[in-house]
Amino acid sequence: FGVSAMAWWVVVGMVITSAAGCHPAPHTPTVGTRGRVTSPLAPELNPIPERVAAMVQKMSLEELVAQTFLRYPCSTGPCVPEALNGSLNATGVGTVSIRVVTDTSGPGSSALAALRLRNAVQSSLVATSRLKVPASFEEEGLHCGAWGGTIFPGAIGLGATWNEGLVREVGEIIALEARAAGVDTVYAPEVNMFDPRSGRYCEGISEDPTLTSRLGAAMVVGLQGPRIQGPRARGARSVYCLAPPFFSHIPNHLHHHHILSTTCTQPETLRYVRYFEVHALRFFVLLSAADTPIRLQPTRYSGGTTCAGAACTYLGNSTVNVIALAKHYAQYGADGGGLNAAPTDVSNRTLFEVYLKPWRAMASVGLRGLMVAHSTTLDIPNHANRWLINDVMRDAFGFGDGIVLTDDNNIANLVPWGVAANISHAAARAMAATVDVDLQGGVEPTSLGYTHLLQAVAEGTVTRQQIEAAATRVLAAKFAAGLFDDPVATDEGRLALLGAPSHVALACRAASEGIVLVTNTHGALPLTDLLPSARTSEAQKVHIDRTSGAIKVAVIGELSACDSSSGGGTSPQPPVSTQHRTDHVADPMPRGVCPARAAMVGPYTLYNGSATTVPTIVEMMRTRLGPSAAITSVRGGGPDETALGNTTAIAAAANAAALSDITVLVLGDSMSTAREGADRDTLDLAGSQLALLAAVASKVKAANVAGKADAASALAFSPKKLIVVLLPGRPSTFGWLNTAIEAEAGVDAVVVAWRPGQCGAAAILDVLTGSVNPSGKLNQAWPRSVGAIGGSASPWLQRRPGGWMGVHDDVTHNPNCDAAGHCFSRYVDQSASPLFPFGHGLSYATYRYQTVTAAISPAVAMLAQSRVAAAECGPEMPVLTITVDVANIGAVDGTEIVQAYAHDPLGTSLIVRMWKRLVAFARVPLKAAAHTTVTMNVTVDDLATFDDTMHLRVEAGVFWISVGNSSAFDILGANITVTSEAAAAATACLQNAYRL
Repeated sequence: FGVSAMAWWVVVGMVITSAAGCHPAPHTPTVGTRGRVTSPLAPELNPIPERVAAMVQKMSLEELVAQTFLRYPCSTGPCVPEALNGSLNATGVGTVSIRVVTDTSGPGSSALAALRLRNAVQSSLVATSRLKVPASFEEEGLHCGAWGGTIFPGAIGLGATWNEGLVREVGEIIALEARAAGVDTVYAPEVNMFDPRSGRYCEGISEDPTLTSRLGAAMVVGLQGPRIQGPRARGARSVYCLAPPFFSHIPNHLHHHHILSTTCTQPETLRYVRYFEVHALRFFVLLSAADTPIRLQPTRYSGGTTCAGAACTYLGNSTVNVIALAKHYAQYGADGGGLNAAPTDVSNRTLFEVYLKPWRAMASVGLRGLMVAHSTTLDIPNHANRWLINDVMRDAFGFGDGIVLTDDNNIANLVPWGVAANISHAAARAMAATVDVDLQGGVEPTSLGYTHLLQAVAEGTVTRQQIEAAATRVLAAKFAAGLFDDPVATDEGRLALLGAPSHVALACRAASEGIVLVTNTHGALPLTDLLPSARTSEAQKVHIDRTSGAIKVAVIGELSACDSSSGGGTSPQPPVSTQHRTDHVADPMPRGVCPARAAMVGPYTLYNGSATTVPTIVEMMRTRLGPSAAITSVRGGGPDETALGNTTAIAAAANAAALSDITVLVLGDSMSTAREGADRDTLDLAGSQLALLAAVASKVKAANVAGKADAASALAFSPKKLIVVLLPGRPSTFGWLNTAIEAEAGVDAVVVAWRPGQCGAAAILDVLTGSVNPSGKLNQAWPRSVGAIGGSASPWLQRRPGGWMGVHDDVTHNPNCDAAGHCFSRYVDQSASPLFPFGHGLSYATYRYQTVTAAISPAVAMLAQSRVAAAECGPEMPVLTITVDVANIGAVDGTEIVQAYAHDPLGTSLIVRMWKRLVAFARVPLKAAAHTTVTMNVTVDDLATFDDTMHLRVEAGVFWISVGNSSAFDILGANITVTSEAAAAATACLQNAYRL
């Protein structure tokens, strides 16, 4: 190589990864029973590309086509394994819906019986297939991995935790339980940023692209395990392998390790990698077993039978990891009018800066699969959009040969879209777009898209080469998941993992961390008097006169209890038409579940009402509070009634509240008002809940007025408390009662619990009583009404306003300006400011922020000074380092979520930039009276924007970095100048990872 001692920085050819990555630990490979190295860091002795190529060469056209089917083979009756043979014609099949095969949601079913049936089906399929090709078994995996498994909070609740580590742990448990049940692929995560009118809003993580990207990527890593780099799917990064003599030029203080690597290898030879660290940069130098330097040439993704990308490597551990198949690509949620599957109208800039950002983040951590969205992108149906799937996702983002799955029957839908003349033409359109698998959901197969591929071949619109490419990607996933090596899940003992105590404990932690306290008048919460043994000061208590015995608590609302558990209520039984109404967990399998339990778990949950225990709020209170509280459970009204509801029931609920010391009013969405297809034209509380809230609030207020007048002194008066607990599927508005909620006049506190999962009731009670100090933050802005959607506050991430939008207003005295100086315009009838801002969330502790600093990170500074050659780094490279001093000046321990926002340089671009963007955040636990200095790194990807030529880059100029506890209270900050050299170095990191 002719490298001198002085030039080692320039030529060593190091792969620089993010400081957020982990040091690889020294590892000794072991040889598994199948004769290949099982270490996740070791190169496979039988690499996937070679195994796939050998298989594809043997397959007939019919067998290749069969790999593109995802079948629901037992959707019309009991599943008899032998009956599948004739229907599949000995050609094998790509994927099978395990939920339809095993149907473990029915009464009397068991996980053991389901696993045995799955294995029988797989054995039958393998025996019937000429080439012994196993099927992949898929299942939902948004927040549960198996029937009878642990039910975590829904994605919107996980998003409210702002906790990447927690989300990764949740993904690990979902994968572990799914694998135990015989599942190798799950539909997760869901990273769509939905219009609040959408019924699927609660399935998304956040409306913010940075928060969605971070948590979505964390879930992918949890499900699949850390990325094991396969053949390059991205073209700009080069990898050099150098011999040991070059290590003599590395400073002595740097740390070295030998580990096994898959990055710089030939199939037949093990090689080694050394790594060392300077500042936050991590360098890798790769060596052959014979210490022979080799340079791997970069390759551009072009499809075909040469497998590329992380999808072409084995999962780290096929007994605990699954293939993550994220959904729905790409801007599903921006559908016109908030209507499911409607055409979208999103600009190219918004598409890339907002809706596609999570997808490139997931691709960077090795995402192996995705589901295409129902809708359109730039007026082309997504299932026919080659530019979107192949050019952007596979090539530009580095997704490579990951699997692309349709949504239910969407290839056939290309005909009504008007872009295909008939169904065989539709199949050709989808195949040209590099769609691999047709999800054929319970409809007559002859009407489905890829069942017509053979016809399309005969018509000359599809080639065998295209079908081979799709089958290659499907087979690569099966090899990666270990299905060819272990097609039958024989370890029935692993079913004991479902709902294991440690898993449930994690679900309870997640539920608690995702609860958001949005209002708390005069410290009305916590209700520590409900827990007599709680060690809290008198100043924290509700001060209720207990001389008359137990505290009287009214728990009101249909979502608070099931009919069978609401004894003791004062309201009459509801009408027959609603008394036995059951809610349905919409998908994957509708089953009767009472509305109160369904509201806890939300849609796409593997829950049948019995296999997993999901207590209601009333049940949990009666269990946990015991004789210290006299609980009255009253239905009052619910989300599925008319606006006026049952006036008698509402009046009875209001009277019960007036007679109680504390009223917990549980409101929100049922599965009928927040699920796929349940889109709404209003965000106001559904059904009779507004009428119920108005009646209860009025009665409690009147009772307090009367009680205060009758009290001998103000000190002797104990006001009645009205606490609203929301179980919403979307941001809620309150119509004419917004003032009562926002101004805290009539409602003492509002707690948002979203879809908190099986531990929801316990987590809610913990927050109400102070056993847990709430730490969740809103992961969206709540508009004041549905009419504000698309205005200056919904979604929260908005571009700078012009002169007519209030930028010249007097910030100090204008009620339409927030504390951070963002001024909103007005509608005729109300302000356009949010009801609750993005990032908002209260605590029982009080936090103080001081002394913000911002600096160029040492990593980028080194690159900018040309001390390292050609910036071999990636999108997770830190570009800015932010510090802030945070103190807990309250009397209780707590956790604060510190948020950092970037205000882009002024006058440097013709593009109207965002008012400010979330670029970093950190969860900071603090003991009472403690303080700490918080350090946050802003990554290259999070600071970057698309320039006027639509190239992703970090802009040079002066950034204002603001820090605070929400987007409306980030009142401290610092200026930081990003020099042109630093901007160029940071941009090079992006260009190494993406073709943008």
